[in-house]
Amino acid sequence: MINQFLGVVRRNFWWFAAWAGLSCAFVSLDAVNFAVKSSGLNMLSAGLKYLGVVLCFIFLAHKRGKDHKLLFAMALTLLADTCLMWLNWQFIGVSVFILAQFFHILRLSQAGVKFLPIYATIIILVVSYCVYSGVPTIYAIAFAYVSALILHISLAGQRWSLNRQYLPAVCGLVGVLLFLACDICVALQFLGSNSNYFGEFGVGVAAISGFLVFIFYLPSQILLCFSGRDIMTERDL
Repeated sequence: MINQFLGVVRRNFWWFAAWAGLSCAFVSLDAVNFAVKSSGLNMLSAGLKYLGVVLCFIFLAHKRGKDHKLLFAMALTLLADTCLMWLNWQFIGVSVFILAQFFHILRLSQAGVKFLPIYATIIILVVSYCVYSGVPTIYAIAFAYVSALILHISLAGQRWSLNRQYLPAVCGLVGVLLFLACDICVALQFLGSNSNYFGEFGVGVAAISGFLVFIFYLPSQILLCFSGRDIMTERDL
């Protein structure tokens, strides 16, 4: 399995080199930013992180694979990141992420597009119930997102369990688990910054969690790019 993945890396060397270079750059900038607290370094780091996701979308578009749902999911992921990172549209950004999860679920479950109204109805009902119960809107939409992510994880796990040596399935499962780790860091960062949940340790929890977010997030998106069968070659499978 490792040799198979290394073969994928060799055949896509320059893509992985670009992702690795961007990752080293923004991790280094974030580490320095811990000490100097520079808004300029923070902005530059954010730009490099965003560029990494842009490259994921360009990679999938360049491959011109038949898995259009995976490309749609990545396009929506990029749009969600744009909303969250640059526009600070939290509600819209998380909502777009929910739609991105829909396309991942769609491709893994082989459900038809007719499933979209059912999916949308479930999400709306969950959010409506939370809001009706007095839960803040951003928490309600976050809960709906987590529900979609859990479904994505379960379907990815089911796909992997059918053939544990199938490289796209392994990439899909590890990718979505890293996605979950990223989201846990986002939640910890939010709680550390906006509540007294961690008490005097809140600032430290927020800082460490924020540092780890993209360390998990970018690899998750790269691996999800390779979860489509047609991205691989027959030698990789």
